[in-house]
Amino acid sequence: MADNDYMDDPLAGVGQIGRIEVALPSAEPPPSDRQRVYISDLCNERGLPIPDVKTRREASDLITKLKGMPRFPQGVTIKRVDVYADPSAEDSDEATSHYFALVIDGVSIPVGKYALKNAPTNTENDVSFWSVWVNEPGTVWRLKQVVGPYLESVQQSTILPILREIGKNPEAAMALYGHEIGRCGACGRQLTNKLSRRLGIGPICRSLRGWS
Repeated sequence: MADNDYMDDPLAGVGQIGRIEVALPSAEPPPSDRQRVYISDLCNERGLPIPDVKTRREASDLITKLKGMPRFPQGVTIKRVDVYADPSAEDSDEATSHYFALVIDGVSIPVGKYALKNAPTNTENDVSFWSVWVNEPGTVWRLKQVVGPYLESVQQSTILPILREIGKNPEAAMALYGHEIGRCGACGRQLTNKLSRRLGIGPICRSLRGWS
């Protein structure tokens, strides 16, 4: 260790030369509980995953950044829907799969792709295409506009109007996507058989979402 890491020991005996190690500056303290809770609230309000911050300074900088970001639209919740091979088994823990849905104004909108005619936005096309996405833990959701192979961000002011338009009839909006694009809006597979093309949704995906 370098000499500047040591200093004279004032407690060394008379006639003795003592050296002690100088304590290095203490590490920056971790975020406080209050900072962690505040960051969690700010992220949830903005539909963002909660990052793992290591220090109080990092937490403070993140809080400042988050406060400058627009809040995600309120009034939308995420619901997990368990799927059972046997509908009579709903009271058991034997769910065979699950999917997520957004709930707005009491209406459930399953994750997937949708199409709208004359959507309540300034889109240039008579039919516009939309993607409703939820992360696997079921904590973050997004509405994106499908433009060619890309998913583009949507202005905050248009998110709720689009979701409400889809929510008027989610099954019909997903079926319109399938009719226009030729793929199932739930699983993304091509619609090839006669029934799938007629429905606009794969029959299995349609059944799993409770649409008959």
